[in-house]
Amino acid sequence: MVTDSLFNKLKITSYPDGIKPVPNSRIEGTAFFPGGDGLYGHKEFAKSEIMILGQDFDNEYNFEKSKKRKSEDGNKTWSNLKKILGNEIDMERCFFTNAIMGLREGDAKNTGRSKAFLKKNGLFLDECRAFFIEQLKAQKPKLIIGLGAHIPVFLSETSTDLERLSKITSLSKIGESIEDNFFRDVVFKGIDDYKAVLSDKNRNRQQRALAC
Repeated sequence: MVTDSLFNKLKITSYPDGIKPVPNSRIEGTAFFPGGDGLYGHKEFAKSEIMILGQDFDNEYNFEKSKKRKSEDGNKTWSNLKKILGNEIDMERCFFTNAIMGLREGDAKNTGRSKAFLKKNGLFLDECRAFFIEQLKAQKPKLIIGLGAHIPVFLSETSTDLERLSKITSLSKIGESIEDNFFRDVVFKGIDDYKAVLSDKNRNRQQRALAC
């Protein structure tokens, strides 16, 4: 499977305090990557479709619970995603993944800013960005939808087209119009002959981006 091959390429060496690597034994059913395959309701990799990019997976405690249930579906994140995506996007066309390639330690709070985003963890963030590029190479999504306030800054160093995201916490703060708040034809560092549309989780913006 493509996602197994992708997981095997995950060679992060600088996990910071409070962040742990995902075990090799992952969640079998619906779950965000890297905790699971990043697929919803099926086992076919959604190549050339849509990437849903979250902040980080969860904590170690909830990961083990989801592994026993053989699914992450049903938690708050997935419930919210179903409301956000609604009937506009077929979730089986999506690859669900994260910027941070690790789990929060123990039963740490699994919402809010991850410790991984602290400035002192620059090397770890660089490794996560490099692996984000590997995920793009594997999927080549037409549309990337960012979830959460910390995704814009994370992405700002992956493309010269996104550099102006370096100091904001939401794509909705870039400008007043819908056109200002998503990016067409984004070229990413280290990938030739590939461009994508970047949007945030606002439903209207997703619909407009899909129409591009």
